[in-house]
Amino acid sequence: MTAQASRHDGKTCTLRVVAEQQPWDNALSQLPNAHALQSWNWGEFKGDWGWQPQRLIFERQETPAAAAQMLHRRLPRLPLQVSYVPKGPALDFSDLALADEVLAALESEARRRRSIFVKIDPDLWLGTGTDMSQINAQA
Repeated sequence: MTAQASRHDGKTCTLRVVAEQQPWDNALSQLPNAHALQSWNWGEFKGDWGWQPQRLIFERQETPAAAAQMLHRRLPRLPLQVSYVPKGPALDFSDLALADEVLAALESEARRRRSIFVKIDPDLWLGTGTDMSQINAQA
């Protein structure tokens, strides 16, 4: 497992790469917006079809604050790849600082792996993480 600290607006998350199912399943069970496509078994299934799963847990004070299963796939005959976070990351999107920190870390990881893009499609309702009263007041 690898750990690194990342900072945003005075908050710090420790990023941990998980290589075992039990810690991954435990973290997902504690997080909001966790989806079946972020499960360990889904990553293993996709691994049979050419994708390489990578599981990242973002911790605050040793407690999971977010998790993202990134799937990576090499492009034929090129030193590049594509990355995908299916129905994730799992986190509380009303915590905008955390969401920003996690999305920045996923972008950084995709760049480090020479991905030409990273597709991120969290399973959220329209308006999640925004103050809808401000939007409705302007309408």
